[in-house]
Amino acid sequence: METAKFLAAEGWNLALARRDTEKARVVGEEISAAAPAVTVETLHLDLASLDSIRSFAAELSRGRERLDLLVNNAGVFCDTRRRTTDGFEMTIGVNFLGTLALTRLLVPLLVRAGRAAGGKGARVVNVASAAAAYGRLRPGGGLFTEGPHGFRGYAASKLAIVLFTLDLAEELADTGVTSWRRS
Repeated sequence: METAKFLAAEGWNLALARRDTEKARVVGEEISAAAPAVTVETLHLDLASLDSIRSFAAELSRGRERLDLLVNNAGVFCDTRRRTTDGFEMTIGVNFLGTLALTRLLVPLLVRAGRAAGGKGARVVNVASAAAAYGRLRPGGGLFTEGPHGFRGYAASKLAIVLFTLDLAEELADTGVTSWRRS
């Protein structure tokens, strides 16, 4: 919410995505009251459901030619083994697979913003964690379906996000879309 408040204060129009639509509405109203010059749209998104991700991306894409900024900040930490709607281990499913699927569906809108004449480009911000340093990704063995939960699962999911961010930066290098800034 703090990122959304900051962006609204800077004049960015927002589309807030939340699993809980009532909480999204309350946050949207709070941001609108603080920054009345910006548009704040609230949309339902459950990163534990590929159907929800596809529906969200389709709804966001309707009527928009471009997307200047995507902030992927959702995440879960599960102490017990849980599964997403699609059968993935919940932590890796939400923190990595859901974020990956959403970003991939929105890349065309981002690229349009990145290539827009006179534009400043577009950016993808994937929120990770220092826990990524402790993450291990071991192919096979059911990483996505039977993988670890708790801290091991969280660390693996955040490492996967870091690696995805680096890969995305390389893939989109000549499109005007930034996902990793080298200093």
